[in-house]
Amino acid sequence: MKHLRKKFLTPFKRIEFAHLFVSFVLFGSAIFFTNETLPMVIQLFIAVLVLLHHFDDKKLQKAIESYFDEINTNKNFQETLTESNNNAIIVIDQTRKILTFNKKAEEIFGYTKTEMLHKDNLHLIMPEGFFKKHDKASANFFKTKKSIGILNNTHELFGKRKDGEVFPIRISFGVNKDANIVVANISDITHEQEAKNEQLRLINEIENTQIELISTLGSVIEGRDKSTKKHVDRVAHYSKELALLAGLSTDEAEKIRLASPLHDVGKIIIPDNILNKPAKLTKEEFDIIKEHPLAGYNLLKNSQRELFKTAAIIAYQHHEKYNGKGYPQGLKGEEIHIYGRITAIADVFDALSTPRVYKEAWDDKKVRDILANGSGEDFDPTLMKLFLENYDKFVSIRNSFI
Repeated sequence: MKHLRKKFLTPFKRIEFAHLFVSFVLFGSAIFFTNETLPMVIQLFIAVLVLLHHFDDKKLQKAIESYFDEINTNKNFQETLTESNNNAIIVIDQTRKILTFNKKAEEIFGYTKTEMLHKDNLHLIMPEGFFKKHDKASANFFKTKKSIGILNNTHELFGKRKDGEVFPIRISFGVNKDANIVVANISDITHEQEAKNEQLRLINEIENTQIELISTLGSVIEGRDKSTKKHVDRVAHYSKELALLAGLSTDEAEKIRLASPLHDVGKIIIPDNILNKPAKLTKEEFDIIKEHPLAGYNLLKNSQRELFKTAAIIAYQHHEKYNGKGYPQGLKGEEIHIYGRITAIADVFDALSTPRVYKEAWDDKKVRDILANGSGEDFDPTLMKLFLENYDKFVSIRNSFI
């Protein structure tokens, strides 16, 4: 900029000297050497015109100086903004030469301004695959002046440091009025990505802890109730299979599988002599057994974790009947949550088709007939239809755990 200023203003010094010299000569000649009036007047008039021209040139010179001062002020302001920015600012022209590479860009990418400015060196700071896409997109933009989905949007891509490390970046693009210069605003999101990964790890750890706790609690109940060995595992897998057949998503079906082992968690309050009685229960004893759904619900209901919320529903409703004659709430039809309706079928199927302390396993034909007869009364008829149509699948699941 200083060189350009000097180039523009130097001629004015020569012109200024010429104006003063010519006007001095003309005034002197007119006053001291010209005796005739007309020539004298002409010389004096020309001398005045030269002086007036000199003053006009001085004004022009000041205007040019002011213009350069303003450009320099704006340049300094822009450089201050660019250099103090917390993001990397990289500007390229349509030949892909780098016009701006600020301090943050040096810090993030590891290259100096000397290495990058006025050179076609973008390939140094971009992984090869991304550079090829950028090269094609930028060439198309400068040719058509059109950008689809790139300008006015923020993108998460990858950059490359001088030491070869590839790292995640967030980048947005802007252009000047003539669309012949592109400005890239880039932030290094390595630490942000690491924080996200740590958050995901912690969430995954919490979920795994929930699953482990549910499995442990299920095993505790199974250990107390001699009639339910592997019962909770089988019910879990029946429930998932039926959920999928009913059109629930894979994630929701898996959630039911993981939560259903706690369907009998309320049995923790039932005395051993009733829980493992090898004979028919009295009415009073059965009334005690019927307390376990509410007890299980009360144990789980205050949790804010999704799996425990699901387990609370299943524990509370797996003994409800479609006709409203179940317990503990006497819910009817679709008042019963689909989780409860699914687990009810799975629970009864397993109870009938596997041995208990008070009975032997019933044969599959008898179990199937009992389930079919309960459709619309004890069980959701739509779910039961799906269960019976795929009965062999559930038998296969049961046999894999025996």
